[in-house]
Amino acid sequence: MENHTALLNTAAASNLGQMLVKICQDDGVPLINVVRKPEQVETLKKLGAEYICDTSSDSFMADLVDAIVATGCTLGFDATGGGNGGKLPGQILAAMEIAANKTATEYSRYGSDTYKQVYIYGGLDMQPTVLNRSFGLQWGLGGWLLTPMIGRIGMERFGEMRARVAREINTTFASHYTQEISFEEMLQPEIIRGYAKQATGEKYLVYNNGHKAMGNKKSKYFEIGGSLDFLDIDHNQPLIHNSSEKNLLNIIIYSTDIRSIKNTYTNGIKRGNDIDLR
Repeated sequence: MENHTALLNTAAASNLGQMLVKICQDDGVPLINVVRKPEQVETLKKLGAEYICDTSSDSFMADLVDAIVATGCTLGFDATGGGNGGKLPGQILAAMEIAANKTATEYSRYGSDTYKQVYIYGGLDMQPTVLNRSFGLQWGLGGWLLTPMIGRIGMERFGEMRARVAREINTTFASHYTQEISFEEMLQPEIIRGYAKQATGEKYLVYNNGHKAMGNKKSKYFEIGGSLDFLDIDHNQPLIHNSSEKNLLNIIIYSTDIRSIKNTYTNGIKRGNDIDLR
């Protein structure tokens, strides 16, 4: 829609990031993965990711510029909102500008003519976003939410995307969990401290009806993770996808009785240990 040919994603070793690696491989889209630990580099290498940049490395900026030159990437999605001391979105734009100027034929005080865009779609890092404006004047930094995007692409395209998620729910879009917990356990302070960290590779699955859900197609369960989804397993279709603004108790609900579960656990305000369960 914006005529980009490659993309960049931060927090790339997350469940979502790993899904994106597989999607881009299937669709032939060049992808730059930004992580913050060497072990996360290894995780993505095992998936076959080609371009991986580690913010903890001394060569991070040089590696990022090289990856952007190789892919022609001018579009980034940042899940941190800050990252790397609040500088990550600005570093991405700066690296895109450096890459663009490597092929410039003349100097301009206004920077390159290449338009560069970074969208912030998460708030994993609550530090202020810091921009050191070293990337000319052809750039944009904005927020990104799924619901407005659905309005732009139309319901037909959205339906195709939902069908793909349902079709590949156990492969491309499969999630991995650190621990299964009950609704009662979800409100225990020590459990809250675990999932509130929103740490990569530490996703929790919340089960209902007094039994664990994994492996039981008919059971109802919630995933504490990056977004709010409802999946009708009987009809093999996602019903709702809505990004959370709170980034704490974001839930995926799989259910054959969506209405009762939604009314019980997502309408109104349920309070426990000062956490707003809206």
